[in-house]
Amino acid sequence: RSTVVTGSGPAAEDDLDSLMESIVRTVADSLGFGLVAVSLYRPAWDDFVVQAVHGRAAAREALLGAAAPREVWEQALDARFLDHGAYVVAPGPLDSKLPAEFAVVPFSRADGSPIGMLLAAEPAGGRRAGPRELEGLVARAALSAGVIDSRLAERHAVRHRGALEHLMRVSSELVS
Repeated sequence: RSTVVTGSGPAAEDDLDSLMESIVRTVADSLGFGLVAVSLYRPAWDDFVVQAVHGRAAAREALLGAAAPREVWEQALDARFLDHGAYVVAPGPLDSKLPAEFAVVPFSRADGSPIGMLLAAEPAGGRRAGPRELEGLVARAALSAGVIDSRLAERHAVRHRGALEHLMRVSSELVS
C-alpha cells in the first residue's frame, strides 16, 4: 500500500526511500489515517515534491511525484488553520488532488530552512482528525525531521564524494 519515488542512485538514496516509506506506513498504521504522504523541499525549484505515499492506489498515483511551489503551501500554513500543532485544511484551490480535509505538519532544520512536510488525510471512521491524531502527527513529524535531514546529508555527502572522485580521476588523466 505504500509507494515511494525511487531512483537508481547510491545506497544513501535507497536508505532515504526506505525511511520515507516506513514513515508514511507507520503514521498511517499508528494514527489511523487512510492516506499519508511525505513531501521534501527542493531548494533549486523552491517547491515541495511528494516522495512517499501510503494509501489507496488512486491516491498514490495522483500524489506521488506531484510538486507544488512553496507559495501554494504557505497558504495552507496560515495560523487560522492551526489545530493542535498541525494545519488542518479543506481541499480546494490549494490541491484538488486531495479528496477531503487534510492535516499537514511542516518540518525544518534547526536554522529554520525547510526540509519537508508530513501530510495525512482520511482518518479512520470518516470522522475529523481529533487532538490525539493531530498531536501524534506533530510528534511523528518532529521525529522524522531529524532522521530525514540526516539521510539527506548522507545522500549529499555520497554525491559530493562521487563528484570529487570523478574530478580527481579527470585531473590525474590531464596531468599524465
